[in-house]
Amino acid sequence: MKIHLLLIISLFISTEIVFRFNLFYLFKHTLSLIGKTIETFKSNVNDQIKEKNILENSKNLFIVSIKSSLFLFIIILIFYICILIDDNFLKHISSFLGIAETIIIVLCHVKIRKLLSEKL
Repeated sequence: MKIHLLLIISLFISTEIVFRFNLFYLFKHTLSLIGKTIETFKSNVNDQIKEKNILENSKNLFIVSIKSSLFLFIIILIFYICILIDDNFLKHISSFLGIAETIIIVLCHVKIRKLLSEKL
C-alpha cells in the first residue's frame, strides 16, 4: 500500500512538472534551435552573420538545455526520494505490474486534468 501511495504522489508531481513547465515545448524548442544552427552552417551568407547567428542560437540552446536538464533532474530526484523511503519501490516500478500501474495512473491524471481544465 505504501508503494502505491508513493507511486501516485511521485507520478502526480512529475506529471504536473511536465505540464506546468512545458517540458515538451522545451524539447521541441531545443530541436528547432539545433535545426537553425545546422541551417546556419549550410547557408551561403557572410561569415560574420553566420558567427552572430551561431552564437545567438548557442546561447539560446544552452539556456533551454539547462532548463530541461533541471526539470528532468527534479523528476529523477522525486523518484530517488521515493526509493529511499521504500526499498521495494524500484523493484515495483520496474516490474510489469508497476509499469502497467504507472501508465494507468498517468493516463487517469492527464484525463482528469483535461476534464478539469475544460470546465474552468
